Amino acid sequence: FTVQNIFINLSDFSSPVVTTAKPLPPKPSIAANGPITFCADTNVVLTSSALQANSYLWSTGSNIQNVKINTSGSYTVKTISSQGCTSPVSDAVRIVVNPLPPTPTIVANGPTTFCADTNVVLTSSLQSAIAYRWSTGAANKNITVKTQGAYTVRTIDGNNCFSLNSTAVNVKVNPLPATPALFSTKDSVFCDGDNTV
Repeated sequence: FTVQNIFINLSDFSSPVVTTAKPLPPKPSIAANGPITFCADTNVVLTSSALQANSYLWSTGSNIQNVKINTSGSYTVKTISSQGCTSPVSDAVRIVVNPLPPTPTIVANGPTTFCADTNVVLTSSLQSAIAYRWSTGAANKNITVKTQGAYTVRTIDGNNCFSLNSTAVNVKVNPLPATPALFSTKDSVFCDGDNTV
């Protein structure tokens, strides 16, 4: 360039300035290592496709290539090249995290300590569940218990999400006393007027 003074005199040309346009990194994409709709007791790992990036800028604020997600939302990533250029933002990945069903409680229809010739019925408090999973493996909303142990139940909702385990109900089964035997001091067949102990 040149400059002009008030007398309309032009200076010599300045030294040239060389400019270089650095290319932008390509727009990254996001890959998920599993389903992007899941229950709140799990997560998904999102990975940027730009393997050679110098650094990453996720919408979460993370700056590594992989992020572990367990919250609903839309997630994007940009990459930064070794020359400091930032890529266009990726397409968003929408994550849906379904809440877990409420934790059930167990209701017993009688005492949970009883003799071995009886039982107790345990029922899940959540009657509207789609399915049930007892610690015994049973899938009904109630179970009949005849053996000693700690029993829990989980419920399953329409999103196939499992609740947390209920508080355990401890069942104690007392053994029956030994069957008694009768012994006679004399023959058990005797004449009228005689007796035996």
